[in-house]
Amino acid sequence: MCMACAIVSIATEAAEVIDRLENELAEGNIEELRQQVEDLRRERDDARRQVCELLVEGGCVTVEQVSRERGWDCFKEAHG
Repeated sequence: MCMACAIVSIATEAAEVIDRLENELAEGNIEELRQQVEDLRRERDDARRQVCELLVEGGCVTVEQVSRERGWDCFKEAHG
């Protein structure tokens, strides 16, 4: 599996887990689940940033442009 494919897979899996945990917030320890969601969001956004960086190598687009094209906001926290 190529590096970009693996990173996309990780980001997709993290997004699915985030969705599941958000749905479970009302059923369990809210603070613990909230922290897990936040950790997974950071992991997902990091994976998305890595995908963007891999896609721009040798190209003439920026990582922010790649992110916007995919509808991701993974650079929102990273850059301010």
